[in-house]
Amino acid sequence: MIVIVVSRYNENVEWTKQFSNVIIYNKGIKLEEEYNEISLENVGREGHTYYKYIYDNYDKLEDYTVFLRGNPFNHSPNLVNNLNKYIQDEKLNIDFEFLSEWIIDCNLSGCVWDRSLPLRNIYKKIFNQRKEHMNFKFGAGAQFIVSKRQILNRPKDFYLKLIELLQYNVCPMEGFVIERFHPLIFSDKIELLPVNTITTTTIVAAFVSNVNDRYEENLNRYYHFGKVLLQSNTPKIIFVDEGMLNLIGDNYDTTNTFIIKIDKSDMYLYDYVEHLTNFELNTNNSKKDTFEFIFTMCNKTEWIRQAILLNKFNTDNFMWIDFGIRYIFKCSDEEFIEKINELQFKKYENIRIGGIWNINNLYTFNIYRDITWYFAGGVFGGHKDALLQFADVTKEKCIEIMTEKNTIMWETNIWYLIYKEEKLVFDIYHCNHDHSLVDYY
Repeated sequence: MIVIVVSRYNENVEWTKQFSNVIIYNKGIKLEEEYNEISLENVGREGHTYYKYIYDNYDKLEDYTVFLRGNPFNHSPNLVNNLNKYIQDEKLNIDFEFLSEWIIDCNLSGCVWDRSLPLRNIYKKIFNQRKEHMNFKFGAGAQFIVSKRQILNRPKDFYLKLIELLQYNVCPMEGFVIERFHPLIFSDKIELLPVNTITTTTIVAAFVSNVNDRYEENLNRYYHFGKVLLQSNTPKIIFVDEGMLNLIGDNYDTTNTFIIKIDKSDMYLYDYVEHLTNFELNTNNSKKDTFEFIFTMCNKTEWIRQAILLNKFNTDNFMWIDFGIRYIFKCSDEEFIEKINELQFKKYENIRIGGIWNINNLYTFNIYRDITWYFAGGVFGGHKDALLQFADVTKEKCIEIMTEKNTIMWETNIWYLIYKEEKLVFDIYHCNHDHSLVDYY
């Protein structure tokens, strides 16, 4: 028996009446006529619908399931004839076939239709393994038929993981990636590797409060966010000033968290402050973007250096996370803590860092005055040897700019200059100012 699962928003689905055994998962306005209709929250695009159906019916699947969009004809103009061939074939014996008629060659290194999609990162999240290059076919429109035996090749919890990747937003980036991954998800040639459970990474964070005109706001607001980070069981070395230290008190687990008291005057950049005769940033938040605030941003690699030399938890990888990064997550504290807990198992040899702008695109800006987002400054990491070199080069570049250009700017600008000089190997992943900064690391 074949069941047809349709993911609808507000499309006209009258075409489904010519088929029996149709289930319409409706994420839009309730249908006025009688259909076999199940209402769902409008999240996760069609991929969320497909894998929700599989998860909910895992133990009672039909021999074959057809997955279609509410209007399937843009990508499958001959859909009706092709469906009838499957339905009438009494000896049907397939594993997976596209119903989309627009088949595109893809590679994990990038999709020709959208180079910004984080294919490698999502592949790693799904299959627990990292691959740089792999050719595969993409059926545009995400419409296909798959056998029960092929679905059952994966455990039920695997499909729950896909649902959780998709359900946080109406139109998540992961939805466009998984649209391309359906043939891989149902392939018995791709092994689902066990998740690494050996701690390899120490998190490093810091907070200095009195670096701009928002002292009290910064202190209380970032304590609220930072205390959630402290609840993670991932090894952490945290640098904080006296104000934050007083707020934290003894409210952390000393078995996985080591806190070091600092003072802003300890930063090497203050030794060159008299050179800042040309400091003038183009910013819409001058109360925040003071030279002392910029100093703290540029000192991230120095705190990483200190954590590596201390190596309290004996790890080879270290990862910088902004102390208040909780504020960019639209999830519960429990979900955030779980995401941070997973980071202790990450492992990279080079400088792993998020990028918001496409690193290959050229934009118009003054590197010494305008903020750039080729790199996102909130998260970076990698092997300790690569990070020590990163700290050396960043310090050298900051001193050069302060003494020769008589200014200083955001750490993301400094790092872009370093990237252009090809002094280091950066492993760049695409992200935005949201959960992807951590999730795609």
